[in-house]
Amino acid sequence: MKNKYSFSNIVNMFYNKYYIVLLCAVLCGILSFVFSKFIMPKKYESFTSLYVKNMSEDSTANNVNLSDLNASKSLVETYIEVLNSNALMNNVSDALCAKYSMEKLSDVFEIKDGRIRPDSVRECLTMSASNKTEVLKVSARTKDPKISSDMCNSVAEFAPEFLTRIVGAGSVEVIDKAVPEYEPVEPNVAAVTLAGVILGFIFSCGFIFVIDLFDNTVKDKDSVIERYKKPVLGSVQHISIGGKDKKRGEKGSADELILNKDVPFNYIESYKSIRTNVMFSLSTKEGKILVISSPNPDEGKSTVAVNLATALAQNGERVLLIDADMRKPVLHKMFKISNKSGLSTTIIGISKFEQSVTKDVALNLDILTSGPTPPNPSELLASKHFRDLLVDLEGRYDFVIVDSPPINIVSDGLVFTDIINGILLILRYRKTTYNEVAEAISSVELANANLIGFIINDVSQKRLSPYYRKDGYYAYKS
Repeated sequence: MKNKYSFSNIVNMFYNKYYIVLLCAVLCGILSFVFSKFIMPKKYESFTSLYVKNMSEDSTANNVNLSDLNASKSLVETYIEVLNSNALMNNVSDALCAKYSMEKLSDVFEIKDGRIRPDSVRECLTMSASNKTEVLKVSARTKDPKISSDMCNSVAEFAPEFLTRIVGAGSVEVIDKAVPEYEPVEPNVAAVTLAGVILGFIFSCGFIFVIDLFDNTVKDKDSVIERYKKPVLGSVQHISIGGKDKKRGEKGSADELILNKDVPFNYIESYKSIRTNVMFSLSTKEGKILVISSPNPDEGKSTVAVNLATALAQNGERVLLIDADMRKPVLHKMFKISNKSGLSTTIIGISKFEQSVTKDVALNLDILTSGPTPPNPSELLASKHFRDLLVDLEGRYDFVIVDSPPINIVSDGLVFTDIINGILLILRYRKTTYNEVAEAISSVELANANLIGFIINDVSQKRLSPYYRKDGYYAYKS
């Protein structure tokens, strides 16, 4: 779990998932529009205005200074309180019941004991003073435009008697009679749609943040360096060939090889940068035997091994690439060469190295394929014959690159670590977890091997900072 977020981390996190945010916001907006347009009940509003004239200023009943706005406001609030009484609500209810069937009214109001509940009528009514004057505006909002107008007119009909009798108002006059309004005021489709878009945006951002918060996979090189105190020697971009994303884990494909003229320039440059860092890391070692492995299958180790070996060869180094993954070999498929003889037959003496090696698959690059799959690959790699072979090959080549099986799956890649000069671990963005990296490092340390660093596959072209994405070439089957 990541506990610290910088501003750039947050920007990258949402930017890299912008399509999820947009999709969720648009989808929620569409759903909100459909819901408000076709599902939410429509409501219609009518209104009427009443002018409530107070008794003369010297009236002992009120003794109110009409020029005093505060007193006037208080008086209007009194009017509203009186008109909201249950008595008036019951009168309005009776008037509606006399005009409409109970079945129709039950669609609009809550019915109890054959009558409309006063609270149900009150909820549909709104009363307010117009611009702090004694003009009282009464509005009604229901599912039926005619019922809304009849409610307002009923209030206007009963209001004079209530206000003159209870408050002692001088007179009450109706300014505007309510008429049915057939244009719905609810729902506000635009407002509901906008609210849906905003909620979709907030929900998607929250979802992305929570997922990232609990995501324990490798996503940036700084976290790897900080956790394991080992360098990240480079990163490999995610690439597409012919306008299509390559399917990761596809065994035997040459699409991602830097020998392929269709791969982008920055992809090739990333391997040149890795080549430089590897040469610096091994510069203090007498030998140059480097094992390429990964914690798990499908993390791109074979592709990295081929491209790193090729990059070293292009630098003028004499390089041998060995396919030591005898359980699931792929290098012979990538280069379309024979695998009838190779490492396995060389170790047991069926063939000599010169008979098994494929010379100059590229300039300065030789390949020793895995050979026929043996029943005991771990024992062969741990044998003295393989050690003697490596010692001999180390004298013939500037670099010997060994493509080894995944460390957390089988132990093949660690049984000969006493004679190698370093191990390079390939991690895959958003696939390899920190727990799996820790397990692999623990195995390397138990074997007393030299872990020179990591490579994280493939940097997305849409990053604002060096985050990494997926690779995955090797597909292991138990």
